[in-house]
Amino acid sequence: MSTENLRHGSHEPHHGKGVLQFTINGKIYDWHEQFIKGEKLKHLGGIDLETPLFRINETPWEDELITNERVIDLAQAGIENYVSKHKEEHKVILTIETANGKWEHAAFHSNLTIAELIRKICNKFKFAENGNYQLKVKGTTAALEGSRTLHSYHFEDCTILVFTDLGTGA
Repeated sequence: MSTENLRHGSHEPHHGKGVLQFTINGKIYDWHEQFIKGEKLKHLGGIDLETPLFRINETPWEDELITNERVIDLAQAGIENYVSKHKEEHKVILTIETANGKWEHAAFHSNLTIAELIRKICNKFKFAENGNYQLKVKGTTAALEGSRTLHSYHFEDCTILVFTDLGTGA
């Protein structure tokens, strides 16, 4: 990875007091101020302002959406890592088990929350919207959390998610 010293315009590594480092899409940047706005991160990384930008967090923590207005404190331990997400490029192919036991495949954006995804699946496959459903990774027993995004789970390319109708529970 190349390092860019933003204050001096150099591409040589610069390590010294007052230098904070972060990455954008894998490229290392040196920064000489404690705070930076999301908009500035996008500008530095050559990212369109409409493209989502995320701070990558360690598993099991969810990646964090960085808005353009957000002020970020770079003086945290370690190097912060940011990645841009182009909606058109980040889709998850799901295998969905239908009520009659058949399997169907569909593509969905990875920036959807699990709850939003369940609503979209209901709409796409004409399931009742007021039903009791869950998503889980095939071969596991734990349901995925409704508030987390698909992206936050760091699924491998061929992960199979199982959509299950739990019935009314009555």
